[in-house]
Amino acid sequence: MCGACGHAAADERVAGPRRRAASAAAVSALSGLAVRPALGIWTVASATGRQRVCATVEDLADAVSEMAGVDRQAVVATALEAASATPGG
Repeated sequence: MCGACGHAAADERVAGPRRRAASAAAVSALSGLAVRPALGIWTVASATGRQRVCATVEDLADAVSEMAGVDRQAVVATALEAASATPGG
């Protein structure tokens, strides 16, 4: 965090819109949930309309695990693998 706005700095592992979008697409495919990237966050939605906002990979893993029953570690691995295979930015 730089201190100017109070927003925490992005996780370098998934920093940038392309990496965040790639991780969202991969986690959606894994879980069947609608995972969408937004500025500095992901949104996760179920077919019934339940939604969560996630600021970190760990938050994303917790939400997907709770909402879809997918193993938390599998979510983290999937998100990070997709992000690392994508050029930054």
